[in-house]
This record gives sequence, C-alpha cells and structure tokens, in this order.
Amino acid sequence: DQPRVTLSKGFDAMKQSYREILSQEFVGAFNLEKVYEAFGKTIAESLFGKAAELKGREFVINNKAGKEYVKKQNSPHLESRLLPKDISFNSDILVFRDTVVFFAYDDEKTVVRIENQNIADLLTSWFEMLWLTTK
Repeated sequence: DQPRVTLSKGFDAMKQSYREILSQEFVGAFNLEKVYEAFGKTIAESLFGKAAELKGREFVINNKAGKEYVKKQNSPHLESRLLPKDISFNSDILVFRDTVVFFAYDDEKTVVRIENQNIADLLTSWFEMLWLTTK
C-alpha cells in the first residue's frame, strides 16, 4: 500500500485534525507548553469543553505545564505519563487506526498526516516499547 501523505498549515488545520483524532482512541506525545501557547488551554478543552472524555495513552514533555497536566489528569479512559526530563520537542505526534499525524508548533502551524497501516503500526510499536519501559 502506498502511503497517503497530506500537508496542511494553519491553526484551523490543527484544530480540524485534533478534533478528528481526539474523538477516537489514540496514542501520542505532547508538549503541553506549546499546546497552551497555541490553544490557551488543553486541546480537548478548547475543542470539546471541560467534559471531554479522551480515550488513549499519551506521553507528555516533563516541563511545568506537563507536570501540572499529568497531576490533574483523572479521565478513566486516558493515561498520561511524563517523559524523562532531558527529552523535549516542539511538536506533537498522534497515532490512531492506520494514521500518524505530526503537529509542528512552528510559525505556520504545520500538520503532516500519513495514512498507511504499516507506518502506523511501526510508530505504535515504538510507542509501546517506550510505554513498557516507563512508569
């Protein structure tokens, strides 16, 4: 299968992609400081309100915003873990079904979407490997 790759830019493209992904089960990694800079609050609150029920597992950059977020996390269907302190990036990555989406918090708010089961399986496996080595 040939991967289907889509490149989009802008805050609206980010919101549209997050809305689709966060309405289903996902795995991913986030930099909450960048999220708060862009959205003013968590993505889920911004798109779905405070009652949002996310389903999945996520890694969060170990910064002030990330620590506070993980401490307050109480959703029964979402598990959040902090990454080691020396790991940092200014982007998010989410994997759901057969799709991987990268969100770059650059000036253009770049979104790269790759639809391919093999690539999604590869990144899910990397996620699982890291998940198994952290607590």
